[in-house]
Amino acid sequence: MSRRVVPGLLALTCALLLTRPAMVHGQVTVLEEGTFSLLQRGVRVGREDFSIRRVQSSSGMTMIAQANVISGETRRAVALSVDSAGYPMRYSHETFQAGRSAEITTGESRGTLWSGRTLSVLGESAREFRLPVGTLAGEAEVAHQVWFLLRFRSDGPMGRLAPRAFEFQQVTLRPTGSELLRIGTADVAAQRWVIQSGDTVVQEVWTDSRGRLLRVRQPALDLDAVRDDVP
Repeated sequence: MSRRVVPGLLALTCALLLTRPAMVHGQVTVLEEGTFSLLQRGVRVGREDFSIRRVQSSSGMTMIAQANVISGETRRAVALSVDSAGYPMRYSHETFQAGRSAEITTGESRGTLWSGRTLSVLGESAREFRLPVGTLAGEAEVAHQVWFLLRFRSDGPMGRLAPRAFEFQQVTLRPTGSELLRIGTADVAAQRWVIQSGDTVVQEVWTDSRGRLLRVRQPALDLDAVRDDVP
């Protein structure tokens, strides 16, 4: 891990422009999109607007997940792209405070090597490390990214990259039964899933019969992301 001071906002802005992921063009299919209300201890504290798209181009197929996560004066713009097997390719997570860019984390894979860095007005941190084949990606505090874990799930332990934190962990995903879930004014039949790292429950997830996200809970923060409308 290395760290150096970035002198001023001008240098930060230039660095952000250089590290933004390139746009991908091709045939686009929307796989999932919607809005979550973010609830902490039952009180609405923000929202997450997201979309997950499949892009077919001459270079192959990728999936791109993007979101705006808003809480108070903080807004986070998040983008994750993965290949056809769910392996992370690029990541960007920019945080705005009162409309001004305060921090950005970017990452990119080159084969099995993941390179990530964070830039802020305080400085820069960077890390490179190997990712096993079959690794998936997702930050626990960004609800929609759990979609990839469900889409590419396996029966045993799965490797999961948290690209903003530069962390890798083994997790397991298991179904725990069905229940009725209130979404807006409707009761929806939902499948409940539990994601664990060792004995610790990292997330609880509820999906409909087509695998679409209805609710994502992060127990450590008592934070719920609940779909505003039935998908």
